[in-house]
Amino acid sequence: QKPRKVLSTLISELKSCDDFRFYVAFVNQQGVVSLLQTLMELEENDVPGQVLVSNYLNFTDPVALRKLLAFRNIELRMMTEGDMHSKGYFFRKKSSERYIIGSSNWTASALSKNTELNVLIEADTRSSLAEEIDQEFKYHFKASEIVDEDFIRQYQIEFKEAEIKRRSEKRYEVEDLDEVEPNKMQNEALSSL
Repeated sequence: QKPRKVLSTLISELKSCDDFRFYVAFVNQQGVVSLLQTLMELEENDVPGQVLVSNYLNFTDPVALRKLLAFRNIELRMMTEGDMHSKGYFFRKKSSERYIIGSSNWTASALSKNTELNVLIEADTRSSLAEEIDQEFKYHFKASEIVDEDFIRQYQIEFKEAEIKRRSEKRYEVEDLDEVEPNKMQNEALSSL
């Protein structure tokens, strides 16, 4: 059986939940776009959501943050302390909670293209598991920065600097490869081939 991509499960869970919380290290524009129609339906139906992302490696896309900020039903925050690398999607229904926990960040590649490993867990809202996950999320959400337009403008500077650095490191790696020359032992091995 062909593995199911997390995007279809996310859409299904979002369409049937009473509220949702996303706890992901990275979000990019294509990730938001892949759920855009569903997010618009949730806003129309007044289904509240909380989204917690991180500035880890400054990989979260400011354009994605702006798209999320436009939704009146979504409370958006960013962890700026520590290296938060979590990947969890939480959905509350009447008496149960459902969690997708695994390796998928909120990027289009992670949700629909990459090979990722995620598990869907269901728990009673009064269970110790639901309570622990709720407390963990609440703690980090409260300790994080509220994302508004001013925050995004400041973060965008950090994002662009990190992007320039990533490109420069990539170019440097390629340049290094061009300059590699075999050592004496490698030359002897190549000669004997």
